[in-house]
Amino acid sequence: MVYLGQVKGGKMDIKERTEIVRGAPLFAGLADEDVAYLAKIAKVVRFYPGEILIDQGDQEVGAYFVVSGLVKIYKITPDGEEVSLALLGEGEIIGEMSLFNHVVRSATVEAVQETLVLDIDGRSFRDLIDNKPKVAVGILNVVIQRLIKNHEKIKKLRFESLYHRVWDSLGVLSEHFPDGHINLSHQELSEIVGATRPRVTEVLNKLQNEGKIKLQRQKIFVK
Repeated sequence: MVYLGQVKGGKMDIKERTEIVRGAPLFAGLADEDVAYLAKIAKVVRFYPGEILIDQGDQEVGAYFVVSGLVKIYKITPDGEEVSLALLGEGEIIGEMSLFNHVVRSATVEAVQETLVLDIDGRSFRDLIDNKPKVAVGILNVVIQRLIKNHEKIKKLRFESLYHRVWDSLGVLSEHFPDGHINLSHQELSEIVGATRPRVTEVLNKLQNEGKIKLQRQKIFVK
């Protein structure tokens, strides 16, 4: 993890941060002054592939807006099974529940690509809510819808075939890699979809035989 101010040529001004906050669905409908306040308190942070943004079980308070890059969200069940919940990219928000309550993180978030985020401090955000409670209404609606979506996702994963999990994941990944060339190994993809590498390789070979993808060394091209 690197704060962008420490990265050569990487400084982001307040105007850029304001536009990022304004474009986030969670803050749709906020007044310009509220958007400006959030942009002012945001820190710009860069994560590299494999680095953890949020660790399941942590009690840190705050949320991240994804400026660029890609992260995966997964949950470890009590029996040690890894359940892949989502792949999120530009414009998405992560960890928003902690902005409303000091809750234990329910899932792990890991960078798949080099990822740039805005880090919003939970205390400063709650100050905004306390001063302007109407702001919370629209935001809570988005949060609730995401909770419902994640709950349905977990239920769906119990019944969805690995073939469809891999194919759906490749569709999302291809949007975040240049020209659809997914620069991930079979092992890295298996960690994203929550399955063993041999089983994922078997599915990839099937998809290649069907003409949907082309396999190259450390790369997967989605046709």
